[in-house]
Amino acid sequence: MPTSNKAAVRDVVVGVDLGTTGVKACVLSTEGNPTVHGEVYSSPLLSHNPGWAEQDPDAIFQTMLSCIRSAIERAEVPPRSIAAISIGTALHSLLAVDDTGRPLSKVLTWADNRSSKQAAILRQSSAGSMLYQRTGMPLHGMSPLPKIMWFYDQRREIFDRTAKFISIKEYVLHKLCGSWVVDYSTASGTGLFNVCDLRWDAEALDLAHIRATQLSVPASPLQRIDSGIHRDFTAAMGLPADIRIILGASDAILSHLGVGAFDLPSCSVTIGTSSGLRVFASSPIVDTISSGAFCYAFTEGRWLVGCPCSTGGIALRWFNENFPGVSGLGKSSEQNSLERDIESALKVSIGAGGLIFLPFIAGERAPGRTPDAQGVFFGVGLHHKREHFIRAIIEGIVLSVCSLFLSLERLGMKPHESRVSGGFAGMAGIRQIIADAFGHDVLTPKVQEACSYGAALLAMHGLGFLRELKEIPNQVQVDERFHPDKERHLSYIELAKLFEDIYHRLEPSFTDLANLRHSQIHLEK
Repeated sequence: MPTSNKAAVRDVVVGVDLGTTGVKACVLSTEGNPTVHGEVYSSPLLSHNPGWAEQDPDAIFQTMLSCIRSAIERAEVPPRSIAAISIGTALHSLLAVDDTGRPLSKVLTWADNRSSKQAAILRQSSAGSMLYQRTGMPLHGMSPLPKIMWFYDQRREIFDRTAKFISIKEYVLHKLCGSWVVDYSTASGTGLFNVCDLRWDAEALDLAHIRATQLSVPASPLQRIDSGIHRDFTAAMGLPADIRIILGASDAILSHLGVGAFDLPSCSVTIGTSSGLRVFASSPIVDTISSGAFCYAFTEGRWLVGCPCSTGGIALRWFNENFPGVSGLGKSSEQNSLERDIESALKVSIGAGGLIFLPFIAGERAPGRTPDAQGVFFGVGLHHKREHFIRAIIEGIVLSVCSLFLSLERLGMKPHESRVSGGFAGMAGIRQIIADAFGHDVLTPKVQEACSYGAALLAMHGLGFLRELKEIPNQVQVDERFHPDKERHLSYIELAKLFEDIYHRLEPSFTDLANLRHSQIHLEK
């Protein structure tokens, strides 16, 4: 990294990731081999009612200030060497603010599903299909469009006072520099943005009962915000007073860039709390069959197309927390940590001794799946032990992601290698399972915090250190490459067929179970 005798040289950038449960910052030198210093700060979710998942916007803002300052101090770079910052954000957040920018609500995150009823009404309407084709955003309760409709239906006193509906990133940018601006990709995640025309969609605005002036101005992720950052905040972050801001993009875009997946045959796969599969396309592409794939605008001539899964590593954490390993005395054993259990599970043969896990413990939003889907262990027998359950969970997560490739292939895109990031893929044995199931090479980058790293790389391009976007993959160093084993891949093909057959047989029962739950909630009230 630059030393103090190079303080006048602006050759450092900072990338920020405003994630769902934490803020991450990456400090990146533009000279030679990039050196990264990352910091992670938590920002807890609040859930006051079933299905709600909120955050405190001012707590996130203060967390971001502290996170950036800590990362810069850890990197030991002089403030004058920092040329720019760029900010990424988790998609689908929504915040109502008044005409001074003061919050009228908490931040509703993507995990907040209070607007599922409004989303269902949209899906069943005649306008729903055409709306999806114009916006590229599946009609799901996580989207800001039905959330705004929920405010109109359920919180009219807030709706009527709202000057703007924004994301957490827009709130942060407005506090920093006073601008109401949103990048194309974050706008694409609202369900209100026409990804072909790169402007707010008139019919979507009518459905939400709002005007375009109640939303921020859409702009390229490479746009520089000229108004500058308020001096109090540059001082709090340890940044120079004349620091530049490169607008940045959503976490989906930046994670894709951060692992070096730019064009086919490469795709990016993130398996963190939830999961996602993504590729770049040269034109907007939507899934007219299932209406489940997303299409987010990035820059002119570049769109991100992909599919999500609601469940990833959260299934392992759920199992470990609720069914912990125990010693012979019935007390928790320190040796039965999740890491140790995973090591034991990796020794179990493919198929977990005839145990199949449908990993939909958080519902589902993948193409062709019902949102009512739930988790299922199928085939439990007396011979199954803890390691079989762990193995089944790992394979269920991987197979659910694997099924997303069928949606991409239906859209005419067939990746032949995957660049994988996320906490779930932290162990080499799991990465080998992913390669065996996918049937093609799996690459893991050296920098695991792909979103904040991608934001830093985008800042480098915005400043001209990287002349073209296609140069970004050259900056991403690959740590390991895993090749699939042909015999194991054939075994996973058979396992995937059984996985899908079980799901489709149970799909009507998932809906029946959801109806039963709703009726029980009604009776309890």
